[in-house]
Amino acid sequence: MPRSGSGSSSGLHGRAAGRSHVSRSYAANTTVVQVKGGGVNRSDVATLLGDVENQKAAGGILITLEKPTKQMRTEAADAGRFASKLWHDKDYPRIQILTVEGLLNGTEHIDAPPQLNPFAMAARESAREKQTELL
Repeated sequence: MPRSGSGSSSGLHGRAAGRSHVSRSYAANTTVVQVKGGGVNRSDVATLLGDVENQKAAGGILITLEKPTKQMRTEAADAGRFASKLWHDKDYPRIQILTVEGLLNGTEHIDAPPQLNPFAMAARESAREKQTELL
């Protein structure tokens, strides 16, 4: 769900949806994504956590150009973790802070259950038969 409007960079920037075979609930397996360019601080993490709770999402990801401060990392860690029963009861950080640089150079990655891929669910087209005669 892209953010609309103009002005300062705030609010929800996107969601990644997954689905549990147990509950078939999309909301409980949604990850909220926010992107910030600069001037990030602890309150940005608190805002993301509030958005996660308002959206009834499993977790949130803050992507930023700047490295997170110690206070930001503490706020994210204090948010706790969530478990995915579908993926062998593995637990994941509820709030993650990632940098654009880390994502691009491969030193950071999103630690979350696999997301729902709408293209994987599309039916495959069977091989077409060649037309051998005119109709």
